[in-house]
Amino acid sequence: RTNAWFLVRCAEAPDFLAGAVDTDFIGARLETLTARPEAAPSPAAVGALAASAGAGAGQGPWSRGLAGFRMSGEPASTAKVFVDDAPVEVAFVFGPTDDVAISGPGQGVLFQDGAAFAFGLAASHAGHGVGEGGDGLVLAPMPGKIVAVSVAAGEAVKKGQALVTLEAMKMEHALTAAFDGVVTEVAVAVGDQVSEGTTLARLEAAD
Repeated sequence: RTNAWFLVRCAEAPDFLAGAVDTDFIGARLETLTARPEAAPSPAAVGALAASAGAGAGQGPWSRGLAGFRMSGEPASTAKVFVDDAPVEVAFVFGPTDDVAISGPGQGVLFQDGAAFAFGLAASHAGHGVGEGGDGLVLAPMPGKIVAVSVAAGEAVKKGQALVTLEAMKMEHALTAAFDGVVTEVAVAVGDQVSEGTTLARLEAAD
């Protein structure tokens, strides 16, 4: 994981290019500069993921050429993949690509615009996007200091509501609820120093 996408946005900002930079440069543009990029996997990246899971393995070029073959109608040329555990249907091709790193069969990391995304044929529930795992765990996306705890155990929360704020790299990162639910645990307090992957809170989905 890197903050390269954040640095690129800073460097491309008109005021930065014009040299009009002061100590409030980031703070005044925080929402724009820190909004995480959205990934759009390339067809070749999806093909690389499929190949890592054994699609067409050991059958030579004919199996790849016949991928999606139908006796009638157009061949199927799309696949369902998961980017930061969000399902996406994308066209695929088999061919060279340099925007994905394969970490295991059907799993890898997608790199776009300086950002890294969990990428797989199945959801990993790793919570790389906003620090929220599929099991309701809210995890620290990077090392830092807890500067605000906005909820308490037993409190009902709405999707997108701020739960815990982490200060890292001189910026504040609000970790939000990924779904409507109830806070079942708050594992940190203001002032705590945490490492990447530390459990900050836990949610239970609303009935």
